[in-house]
Amino acid sequence: MSKKPLLTIFTPTFNRAQELKRVYASLIVQTSNNFVWNILDDGSEDETEMMVEAWREQNIISISYEKQQNQGKTKSMNKGIKASKTALWMCLDSDDWLHEEAVKVIERYDKKMVDQPNACGMIGLRRLPSGQQMQNKQIPESYDMINYHHLRYELGIEPEYLEVYKTDIIKNFLYPEISGEIYFPLSYMHDRLSKEYDFLVVREPLMFIEYQNEGMTKKRNQLIINNPIGYMLFKKQLLELAPTNKVALVSAIAYNSAAILAKRRDPVNTIKGKMLAGIVYPISLIDYVLRFKLKQNLHLEKTYK
Repeated sequence: MSKKPLLTIFTPTFNRAQELKRVYASLIVQTSNNFVWNILDDGSEDETEMMVEAWREQNIISISYEKQQNQGKTKSMNKGIKASKTALWMCLDSDDWLHEEAVKVIERYDKKMVDQPNACGMIGLRRLPSGQQMQNKQIPESYDMINYHHLRYELGIEPEYLEVYKTDIIKNFLYPEISGEIYFPLSYMHDRLSKEYDFLVVREPLMFIEYQNEGMTKKRNQLIINNPIGYMLFKKQLLELAPTNKVALVSAIAYNSAAILAKRRDPVNTIKGKMLAGIVYPISLIDYVLRFKLKQNLHLEKTYK
């Protein structure tokens, strides 16, 4: 009987056949094959299916492939997490690729996590094609373990992370699925994990990225307009869990404006959050008009720093 692989590398994709070639090229040269590549095709109309079938016939690495009608990234991630049978799970987007030693490094860090029951996985910083770390920042050497909220909101290192999760843990932290919406902010899962878990810090270069012009980060405000309920729920949760007063203030403003946009207001479950949301409501009205009526390209999260 063959040994079950340690890691699922999950790639959600939509009309990214050319970019997938680079992902595949990075996987077939891995110095460890202790993984399965799970591709979830979110309704591609290009040659993705035919190309992946050819790779499966080559049988160089283990590949699973499924095609579905367009559901969006977080619904696809939920599906991939629930289907995973490996101990570890990571998302490798179609505009990312791995260092050839990535899986071997992950194996080494997995052994370290045996003595870290409070670790939900491992985290590091993605790199540009040149090898430079994103934002030209690094996690301070004094940290072997780190909490997501501390990393983002107190150290000011924005979410350009690579994350490898313990599958049995994140199966309990799936994203809400909103009927008719296909976008949900990815940080929602991290914010919830931060209440209970930390990450083991990885310093080796594992993942590289080259953003595509049509990627989600390039059209963020329009995504919120088209998917307001998910954004409102994300900001509501962050307002309740905010690690600093500044994060709470910005989240309260965004929560109110998102609730106006969504025409739905789910109640905040903390006294501080309720009070803050009431105090900043006039500012939220201005934010709503600027971002969602006048379509100004404002990014409130930038004010966390």
